[in-house]
This record gives sequence, C-alpha cells and structure tokens, in this order.
Amino acid sequence: MTGSVPYFLCCQTSSSSRRTIAKRVESFIHQFDEISKQRSKFHLNPCMAVADVQSGIRQERETSSYTDEPTIYGREEDREFIVKLLQKHTCGSGNNRLRKRFFCL
Repeated sequence: MTGSVPYFLCCQTSSSSRRTIAKRVESFIHQFDEISKQRSKFHLNPCMAVADVQSGIRQERETSSYTDEPTIYGREEDREFIVKLLQKHTCGSGNNRLRKRFFCL
C-alpha cells in the first residue's frame, strides 16, 4: 500500500459537514450584508482610503491626549449659564451646605 492514500484520509465530506459549512458561509454573508448596510448608512466610501495610499499622501492621526487650547463646545447660553453656576456656588456652611456641595469642584 505504499504510494496510495488510505480511504479515510480522502477529502470526501459528509452531508452534515457540508451543512455546517453552508451555515457558516450564510452567516458570513449575513455579516457582510450588515456591514454594507452600515457603510451606506454612515456614507462611508471605501475607495477614499485607497486613493490616499496610492497617491503617496500619508497623514498621521493626532493621538495625543493634550490639547492646544481648552475649548467648550455647545450652545452659548447654556455654556454661560453652567459656567456662572459653577463659579457662583462655593462650598460653605449653613442650611445650604448639602445643596452647595454638589456644585463644588
């Protein structure tokens, strides 16, 4: 029997194995469809990144936790109200002590 492959090592698969593989393939297809839907939903263009790489332009992301200047984003009136509220209340004693404690930094 030298030079021949035994029958049990042959690449024949059972029907249950084929069914299992088919289910996995269907699962992958479903996952790819979901990814495609999300890509369309968020208007992502996969060709955009490829074009940047092919043109030779490489721009590194800014990954530092430090900022150049402190900024507060939001509606101006709300921002001003919150800043004044935080500056106005100071920790103190008396009946308002518990209420003021929440505003102290």
